Amino acid sequence: MGLVDAILGHVSLASVALFVVSALVVRHVVQRVDEHQRITRLGGYAPSIKPCWAPLGIDFIVRGFRAQLRDQTYDFWRNGFFARADAWTVETRVVGQRALFTADPDNIKAMLSTQFGDFGKGQPFHDEWEAFLGDGIFATDGALWQASRQLIRPQFTRDRVSDLDCFESHVQTLFAVMAKAEAAPAGQTATRHKPPASVPSSSRGRVVEMTDLFYRFTLDVTTDFLLGADVKSLTSSEQGFANAWDEVQLLQCLINRTFAFGRLLPMPRFHACLGVVNNFVNTFIDRVLGLAPDELAAKDEGG
Repeated sequence: MGLVDAILGHVSLASVALFVVSALVVRHVVQRVDEHQRITRLGGYAPSIKPCWAPLGIDFIVRGFRAQLRDQTYDFWRNGFFARADAWTVETRVVGQRALFTADPDNIKAMLSTQFGDFGKGQPFHDEWEAFLGDGIFATDGALWQASRQLIRPQFTRDRVSDLDCFESHVQTLFAVMAKAEAAPAGQTATRHKPPASVPSSSRGRVVEMTDLFYRFTLDVTTDFLLGADVKSLTSSEQGFANAWDEVQLLQCLINRTFAFGRLLPMPRFHACLGVVNNFVNTFIDRVLGLAPDELAAKDEGG
């Protein structure tokens, strides 16, 4: 201990701080050099989008956060990324992290089809989405992804997908809700758009905002098709599950948009809504787990 005490006696707090900062700088430089070499070997950089006014790309976080809350994410991506660079694949740095964005059809085809095995989601993505998606097919790679794929494969057999009765009933419900909204007195149905000027005034009806209707239609079809229980979000006044699902998605997207700052967002509301979603889904999981083997086999044979 004498040697350690002697060393500590000659080391000041300022020296320790300087050493730590220097070590972090060296580590950062080494990582960036290594990254640059690997990117160069793979073909080089994409067109770069530079921050507008804030260091570390924080302005992208602020604008992305605002766009998400205003339902303007598409415009933000199109105008803030691809239009600025006049390219469909761009990159930037946010809080020191390299981020690539692409809407190039060939890239999307490679990632989702022809080179699917080369584009894993990665551990950071899994960690970020685990609370919402768990270890399911949308958040995993490798063996976990294969296991999830095998688990849901029976839901998408040819016989099930070709059985259109489920889809048809929900389409008719959607049409009925659209007709009701179109016939409602002005002011009762939210409208965001005016009819195009090219449409003759004699053939114009009321404009019906379809964004929410399509979302609820998709939710009804999905829960009915996969779980055998229609949540009736298109027609029911009780929207507990639908609202919770919508809010969890919004909050998760905000977490994703804020990169390293996502962990600073208040999470009680997220976990409360996630609890509603989990309770709904767990009802069906518990029901299946409670089936006897012969009952489960009979259900499998019956589709």
